[in-house]
Amino acid sequence: MLDLEILAWYNLKLCRYAWNTGKQEALTLISRLKNEAKVVGIKQSRKAVQEGRAPCVFSAGDADPVVTGPLEALCAQQKVPVERVPAMRDLGSACGISVGAAVAVLLR
Repeated sequence: MLDLEILAWYNLKLCRYAWNTGKQEALTLISRLKNEAKVVGIKQSRKAVQEGRAPCVFSAGDADPVVTGPLEALCAQQKVPVERVPAMRDLGSACGISVGAAVAVLLR
């Protein structure tokens, strides 16, 4: 997928999320993950959700469900929305790291 197509997909997902939650500011997912406080990885993300510091969790669609499943179940218990990103490579790139990421969390 071209970078512009990925960016357009993220923008659509974020705008849909912003519309459904009533948020007026619809910053792109990529700029939010690159520029705002975040954690990347399962352990840090789980800790952020448990501590109530996670308004939104991003999960890679090609990540192993054995790895991401427990975090997604915790998000369901804590009522934290989980947004799907197509690939770990895309999520890692959006976070500004040079490797793939299974999950990332924007922090409050």
